[in-house]
Amino acid sequence: MFSTSNFNDLTNLNSLTILSGKVPQQLDFLKRLTKLKELEIHNVKSTFSVAILKNLDKIEILKIGCCPYVNDLMNTLPLLKHLTWFALTDSSTLESTSFVDSMPNLKTLIVLGKSYFRNGDLTNLKNKFKHVGIDNKRHYNLKYEDF
Repeated sequence: MFSTSNFNDLTNLNSLTILSGKVPQQLDFLKRLTKLKELEIHNVKSTFSVAILKNLDKIEILKIGCCPYVNDLMNTLPLLKHLTWFALTDSSTLESTSFVDSMPNLKTLIVLGKSYFRNGDLTNLKNKFKHVGIDNKRHYNLKYEDF
């Protein structure tokens, strides 16, 4: 069983992977992990918000996979100024690519599977990243080969 009290004494933790289980809707227990640089969340079927991540200014890598009910991504991502790697796979969808304009350090962007950009305009992703991973969705104006 997932218990947030397990994290009370882990203030020096710099990497955390959550695999399966039910997490709290608000990930408030993460605010104590002020040195956290890498966060991975996979196979969580319950609804949760990533809004608390805006308080973690050292986050460099964020990977979310098989989490269909992730909230607040579009509002939170632009606030993660140190993020260099973002991967969203088989999870929530993103309205657009607009958040990348506020992320100067982002070098790797991966959005695959059931996760995609709803508006389909990938223009501002071109020539911006070291690595881009996207599926060739029918409604996208650019294809993987264009990157």
